[in-house]
Amino acid sequence: MELITVASSGNVMITNAAVSPSGRLFGNFPRWTQVATPSVGEATPDGGFTPFPGGEWNEWRPGLPPHGRFVCTHGLYADRDDNLWAIDDASPHHGRMVDGGAKLVKIDLRTNQVSRVYALGPDLAPPGAVLSHMRVDARFLYVTDAGLGAIVVIDRETGHGHRTLEGARCSRADLTIVPMIHGKPLLHPDGKVPVIHLSHLELSPDGTWMYFTPLFGPTLWRVEAKYLQNPHLTSDLIAAHVEAVVPIPPVTGISADAAGTLYFSALTEDGVLALGRDGKLRTVIRDERISGPNEGSIGPDGHYYFPNSQAPRVNRPYEVFKIKL
Repeated sequence: MELITVASSGNVMITNAAVSPSGRLFGNFPRWTQVATPSVGEATPDGGFTPFPGGEWNEWRPGLPPHGRFVCTHGLYADRDDNLWAIDDASPHHGRMVDGGAKLVKIDLRTNQVSRVYALGPDLAPPGAVLSHMRVDARFLYVTDAGLGAIVVIDRETGHGHRTLEGARCSRADLTIVPMIHGKPLLHPDGKVPVIHLSHLELSPDGTWMYFTPLFGPTLWRVEAKYLQNPHLTSDLIAAHVEAVVPIPPVTGISADAAGTLYFSALTEDGVLALGRDGKLRTVIRDERISGPNEGSIGPDGHYYFPNSQAPRVNRPYEVFKIKL
């Protein structure tokens, strides 16, 4: 299988690749290092990225108000209705959340303008929360909190929301797992393994099932989305309906195609895995050029686009690759 480089951001870390229904490619650049970042960018014909949507949105720095600016984007998602969603966890350099900065930003790709901002207060993003990844359906927004372990569910019309599966076993990281990348353990500078709870999620094509997992696994879980949508159900009641699907390695992205096959960016496998109707994981690609593949998306051309988020480990610039599915 051919591994094709689509775009590069040079020395600016890229952690998500989102492809719109019309084939536009966007990248997410979190403010985690000292390298200047535009937070969100669109791929250009010459293989680079340009800040998106432009203006003050891409120009936050300490001391500026967080409203109308990306403080620290964590995730991107392009929906079927030609909107781009940006998750601002407002926690630059993995530090304290900037007051009033946590938000979901909806950008209409037909006009390239921000069409709505969902500000997330401490009821939905309390201290310690790390808003990470999201999916949407016609009525709800679903956002993972990898810091405390929960799925935040927000009504798209009213903006009201609630937290679900908080404290449930399926939402919590397995502290015995030490991810190995290219033979070396993934550790913080203090020598400890990162603790990252419920992080990645994906809806089935018909919107019935929500699949999810903590970053390092070891299990892919699923639950009917109707239980997550009900604000009157306790986390314990919802957890009683959660099903284990299959054991998985650490994955940093889940994408479903129209047939319901799930594709995983596999952090420790240097590649992409797939889970079909037979319930078995298979390797789609492994390649020595891949290091830390991160959350991607399936484009209208039938390719899976994903960023190479630990590219310096294999002496490459940060890139977005694509493979034909």
